[in-house]
Amino acid sequence: MKLLFASDFHGNEQHIAACCDISQQFNPDAFIYLGDFSPNRFMYDTPAKCDEYNQRVFFPKIASMNAKKKFVISGNTDFHESKNLYKQLYTDPTQVEFLTDGIRDLNENISVLFCSLTKYSPHSLKDGECLDQNKPFKQKVTQRVITTHGENSQTSSSSETSVSDSQHSSLPCGRQRAGSLTTMQQNIVIDESHIDPVILQEHNGIEKRVRVKYVKEEKIATHGMISKPFDPSIEQGSELAMDALSYDMRYFQQIDVLNHHTQPEWFQKQHAQSLECYFNTQLQNNKRVSIWASHGPVYNTVADRLRSGDHVGSKAMRKAMCTYKPDLIVSGHIHETCRDGEYKQYEQIDEEEICICAVGNEGLVMPFCLSASFVLVEINELTGKVVHTQRKTVLVNKYDEAELALAKFKETVGKIKK
Repeated sequence: MKLLFASDFHGNEQHIAACCDISQQFNPDAFIYLGDFSPNRFMYDTPAKCDEYNQRVFFPKIASMNAKKKFVISGNTDFHESKNLYKQLYTDPTQVEFLTDGIRDLNENISVLFCSLTKYSPHSLKDGECLDQNKPFKQKVTQRVITTHGENSQTSSSSETSVSDSQHSSLPCGRQRAGSLTTMQQNIVIDESHIDPVILQEHNGIEKRVRVKYVKEEKIATHGMISKPFDPSIEQGSELAMDALSYDMRYFQQIDVLNHHTQPEWFQKQHAQSLECYFNTQLQNNKRVSIWASHGPVYNTVADRLRSGDHVGSKAMRKAMCTYKPDLIVSGHIHETCRDGEYKQYEQIDEEEICICAVGNEGLVMPFCLSASFVLVEINELTGKVVHTQRKTVLVNKYDEAELALAKFKETVGKIKK
């Protein structure tokens, strides 16, 4: 059985077209999209605009792909306001099925567990995020220094208030067993050989200027803007959030994870269901599920590395992996995790060997969005064991609105006060 995985297009039509081409070449039995499909937020700045694009471009293209079954899950940046609509519109996997969670059978022997939520991150809060483990939530505060004058970026160490999580094992499962990646503390080395030098120079210049632009104290992963039904009673206007995006408050509301009075009912329920609860609820009473398809990655793996080498994946997923031992886990979310070419590792847990893969696609990140990446997997259709994997990367052009999106990005960054 052949499976094709993609993720993190963020509305890049060049990546969508490349995905259709790959499906024609590979002829997969199932295509699985791992979230963050909605278009760039500088151009499509409301749920209504994103929904129009998704229904006009993304879902029709996916439905036309050459695959017997097609599944799409949302990611943390896809708006909650559209998810219920998509669940009603896209229900047939032979065309395209949209889901946020649950288990689907590929045949009588092989099932897939889907998970669209990610743990809270050190960025502005987004719609598709929740607690990782069933532990008291840590409130972190950091100083973020940002300048437009080309100074060296610096970020102070964060301090923590409230009850801290107990430390995960200093030697997590991935470090104790043969076959795991063990050289992950070094910075990721980026292969820039195929990138136009002019584009690369512009990218590096922008990154140096906007990486750190102002000094601002912020509570990590506790504040943010989430989508809401359109409210015509609110006067048209926008607020600039810590992610350098402008939010039309007729479509968004600001919430605090630590204050439930600021949260709509759906977010309260989402916050109450940690990833740890989700995996245990889905798996403890089910037959063994051989494939996990998640937006967010497992902690301390090839799939959750930042450029710094730090690991930011889910410890709850690692715990579940060690308990339920799937054959294959594929995830997206961390765009830069594969920039050094590493995308796969095996972990030996008891007598089970688990294959962990990262898509590592970068839909809007210039200049890295000039290539589109996919993971192709062949599995034994009787046992679910992985036979072969390949990460395929193809060169593409700039997405149609790249220049205008970049101009809007520069404009919003310029509004941030020093």
